[in-house]
Amino acid sequence: MAEDVGCAEVILSYVEAALRRVAVPDDLRMRAKKLIEFWGDKQLSDIGVDTCEAYVEWRGKLPFARRELDEFRAAIARAHARKLCRDKPTVTIPQKGKSRRDYLTRDQAAALFWHLYKTRKVQHEHTTKRFPMRHIVPFVLAPLYTGTRSRRIWQASLVRQEGRPFLDPESGVFYCAFPGKDVSETKQAGSIRIPDRLRTNARRSAKTKTYVCEYRGKPSDPKKALAKAFDQVFGEGHPFVRHSLRHTRATWLLWAGEDVGDITAYLSMTREMLMKVYGHQHPDANKNVGKALSTGRAGRRRPSI
Repeated sequence: MAEDVGCAEVILSYVEAALRRVAVPDDLRMRAKKLIEFWGDKQLSDIGVDTCEAYVEWRGKLPFARRELDEFRAAIARAHARKLCRDKPTVTIPQKGKSRRDYLTRDQAAALFWHLYKTRKVQHEHTTKRFPMRHIVPFVLAPLYTGTRSRRIWQASLVRQEGRPFLDPESGVFYCAFPGKDVSETKQAGSIRIPDRLRTNARRSAKTKTYVCEYRGKPSDPKKALAKAFDQVFGEGHPFVRHSLRHTRATWLLWAGEDVGDITAYLSMTREMLMKVYGHQHPDANKNVGKALSTGRAGRRRPSI
């Protein structure tokens, strides 16, 4: 009976099995932790539209809530398949929010870069000689030059290490996924040749650092620091998040009129996805429609063959 089975038992059983096959175990553990915080004292019989909506409200962030509820649904399906529970309650997942596709202009990107590079630490109303945001600069430059996803950038090493993406300063190749990594269909990661400017920066960094984005000798995810920098440069209410840097690279390449096939290979993105999300940015977008209007073909029936 569903009412006799605890949600925590189902979640923990699923996590124990899934940890052996997921690409990022820490992320799975974090999702499980959040699920248990809310569902841990509940039974499967408590699952319904109201409790799922309550979870979304409690979680506060729609993308995280969607991902975690999807994991919860998979855990219940596994428990049901193994006859750990007789009933299979429905986990209601809210609709996906509108995708954020904002991009930076070159002037905005330059303003962000110089803010990170020049800002000094202020302590006791005294400006020190420390530059607390400079370690974030590579985290901004890398996606602007390569369009690589943020996780692969801050995890990347400047020397070859097992289990890490590798940006090779000598060959100028960014191995975005390490050998044997299980990559989802929607987050492909090929190897790309980086632009000369980024390669020069990587060579300089490799003399004193081990990781692309390093803080106190360890790889660092500067998500909060970058969000703070966005606020400082563009003011509150701006549309930018760190994924905007990937959007920016895709948009700039399309503005330049580069070959769509080359862009998709460089960004590890399907042609369908590129054109669906960014196609309107291409200079040739709707060219034939405009030509039909300017030549007088619009409004006239095409002769049948």
